[in-house]
Amino acid sequence: MVACCTLQYDHLEFSGVVPRSFVGPLAVSIFAAPVVQLIDLLSLGKFLSQYVGKYLQLSLILLDTY
Repeated sequence: MVACCTLQYDHLEFSGVVPRSFVGPLAVSIFAAPVVQLIDLLSLGKFLSQYVGKYLQLSLILLDTY
């Protein structure tokens, strides 16, 4: 029973973790840090800081695309 069910899974063929890069999150954090610090100084809240991060992610994706 176990041998027949394990044939359906691809983890036996593709073992290991998916390689990821830290360069993208590092770039977003470098560009977002000054703006987030300013938002903290002005006490505008963490919610706005999340929008800054998402906006920078979108901007970097668009810059990479075009």
